[in-house]
Amino acid sequence: MTQDILTQLKAVHEQLPYETLTAAIAHREQIIPELLQIIEQAKENPDELWEQSEYRAPFYAMYLLAQFREKQAYPLIVDFFSISEDDEFFLEVTEDVANNIGRILASVCGGDDRLIKSLIENDDAYKYARGEAIGALVCLVQSGEKSREDVLAYFKTLFQEKLTRKPENETIWELLVEHSTALHPEELYEEIKQAYADELVKGWFIKLEHVEHQLALTKERILKRLPRNYSLIEDAIADMKSGMFSFRSENDEQVSNALFELTINSGIFPREALTKAIELREQVTPRLLGYLETTEKYAYEQRDNDNLMLHIYALYLFAQFREQRAYPIIVNFFSLPGKISLEITGDVVTEDLHRILASVYDGDDTLLKNLIEDEQVNEYVRDAGIRTFVTLVVCGQKSRDEVMAYFQTLFGKLERKPSFTWNSLVYVCMDLYPEEVDAEIRQVAKEGLTEEVLLTKDINILGLHEEALKKSYALGKEKTLEKLQNDDHYTLIDDTIRELKDWSCFDNKRQENEEPKLISEPEPETEPRYAEMRTGPKIGRNDPCSCGSGKKYKKCCGA
Repeated sequence: MTQDILTQLKAVHEQLPYETLTAAIAHREQIIPELLQIIEQAKENPDELWEQSEYRAPFYAMYLLAQFREKQAYPLIVDFFSISEDDEFFLEVTEDVANNIGRILASVCGGDDRLIKSLIENDDAYKYARGEAIGALVCLVQSGEKSREDVLAYFKTLFQEKLTRKPENETIWELLVEHSTALHPEELYEEIKQAYADELVKGWFIKLEHVEHQLALTKERILKRLPRNYSLIEDAIADMKSGMFSFRSENDEQVSNALFELTINSGIFPREALTKAIELREQVTPRLLGYLETTEKYAYEQRDNDNLMLHIYALYLFAQFREQRAYPIIVNFFSLPGKISLEITGDVVTEDLHRILASVYDGDDTLLKNLIEDEQVNEYVRDAGIRTFVTLVVCGQKSRDEVMAYFQTLFGKLERKPSFTWNSLVYVCMDLYPEEVDAEIRQVAKEGLTEEVLLTKDINILGLHEEALKKSYALGKEKTLEKLQNDDHYTLIDDTIRELKDWSCFDNKRQENEEPKLISEPEPETEPRYAEMRTGPKIGRNDPCSCGSGKKYKKCCGA
């Protein structure tokens, strides 16, 4: 049986050999020596990998041994990536595993980081592997095997002395900054700035602006949301299936084609591609999850490429799918400080973000409350967070009393300065019937904390006054809540195509030289700045690849 599995693993496949990999996992103890031998042979004869480009057995072995937490694989894998070879050669040969080198190393090292450090500091080793080995140390923080402080102390030695400060090491320096940023590197800020000043880091992988915005967030929040690309390998097949391998099943090819069609705005509504994505929900979802995580990671780069659309389709598709795995990813993305999330998503924030969040809500209020209460989060995003709770009441996932009790605490938690967040809080309390917070609303009005906006559906006022509360109470609690049940603004997302098909950026009759827009022009100074959507197949070399692999476009479909 073991020999049959081995023969199949070494064979050339047009698609991932699920049955063979499943059998290898089932016969773990018997197959481990054979997997180790496969890596040993690849290490001794790397040229054969170049000559047999479809031979993937060493990479099957690496993923499987990572899932098995097989420590014997640790020195073999380090040695494999320590071979002195041309980087282009290695990138071509190891493409199927490159973005997960760090996760694999962390999974097989058993908490012993000595060989990982030797790989990082080896000037003759494959540069991309050295950079991803830095990420392995972040994985060990995520898994609890290393402390953040110890890892950042080691990173400081890399910045100050252990990495050669020369242009040809640019990839390693870029990845050092990227992986450091995942750990909220306040202790390394001066070293990071100097690396940019010395042009050791060019901003291909990560911009200094992104580092600074991450540092503006709290350390606790950053560490709680370390992305999936810093987790250990738990399911080798799932990781191999999620887009890392160049071959595809027929369905995977259809998914790739659909996602490619959805990547940019051509000005024509992509009904067929969306229909196919919905039909292939199971295959589409993990790739879109990875893409959305990558969008957050490269948000500041993507801001300059406002023709991209896949992240917006992903938000609505996740909402339609009720995909709870997307909930923390979406919250993390919209938690980015400032206007960046608005610039990338346009009217989505003010129109539908609350409906999207309610549709993917997984029962954890903490993320939503953090979004609302964080002063660094954009006020329009905080408004969406507040309205999410109302949507959860309307769809029956929360009780009115529970939500009103939380809203009452916000009157004591929000910063006491005029903002749209106060407007939002007062507005939703009116929607839910404000009897419990009557005194709080009057105090907010007295302090002038609300801005000049429409605070009720019928009265345009500056601040709040007696007439506004009288209007709310006149309808009565029962009818107020009944009216809320019929409010389309507080419904869940059920049909992505219906939600998006009439957007103004889609016009089948427009001329090719016209510039479609995602949203209407904002009012000066009273509305957030929204991104306009350009037409044409422009995808930046450093943008997340539309195939959902998690790689940059230049290292994936744009290679």
